[in-house]
Amino acid sequence: MKTTSIDIYTILTGLGVDEDKAKAAADEILTKTEAQQLLVTKADLANARATIIQWTAGLLIIQAAAIVTLQNLLG
Repeated sequence: MKTTSIDIYTILTGLGVDEDKAKAAADEILTKTEAQQLLVTKADLANARATIIQWTAGLLIIQAAAIVTLQNLLG
């Protein structure tokens, strides 16, 4: 168990929680470092949004160019 887990395990057993349940609960808790590595941050979402907007704009420009080209070829 990690230090955080040991602390939580100690607190839970001190409160009368069964040792097996306390250990299982303590093992499931993420540390701050683990949370930063696993969870999405606001900055990650902002970067993803900017990337999606750039791709969408680019695809719209390509689509417009394709339509104009087809109209000139067929018209």
